[in-house]
Amino acid sequence: MSAAALISTSEEELGLLTRFKPLVEDLWNAESTVPGSTEAKKHQDDGTLLRFIAARDTVEEAANMYRTSMTWREEVDIEAVWASRQTPEGVETLSDLSKLAQSAFYGLVLSGSDGMTKQGGPIMFERLGKVDMAGIGSEEKLTEEIVLSYMAHLEHSWRTARAAEGGRGKALVVVDLSGLSMSHIT
Repeated sequence: MSAAALISTSEEELGLLTRFKPLVEDLWNAESTVPGSTEAKKHQDDGTLLRFIAARDTVEEAANMYRTSMTWREEVDIEAVWASRQTPEGVETLSDLSKLAQSAFYGLVLSGSDGMTKQGGPIMFERLGKVDMAGIGSEEKLTEEIVLSYMAHLEHSWRTARAAEGGRGKALVVVDLSGLSMSHIT
């Protein structure tokens, strides 16, 4: 752990990390073939681990969530999903179907100094009330593209958050529910 990370990590957080790490360290072993280990080796920084700890009531539940998440990331090959929407310069490339999926489901991720939290994390806008669930559900290819585009959208957001504040950056998510009704869940 770097000195900068130690400065921003409280004694309570250090204690939680000390209890958490032994529960998942088998994933980080260089020779490990445990499901999720490939992704876990990329996501063992304290900022990421503390996000899992904060999301659950106990470190045991957080460790289970971490394992499940890392396994899922491998199963869906999040790196390939991410790469399929990038150019060599790192700019997102979107097909017409992807553009439709993006505008239909989520808003945007602001970037640059105007679109960042004070800590440098992304500000995300999601427009859940604008989704035509019946229309999306009737088009299998569109549904698949929306899921893949949303995965890439979230991956971009979390990579931005991880890069902020020495790995301790956080995202701000604004969820617009205007237009949401019971028809969205039936």
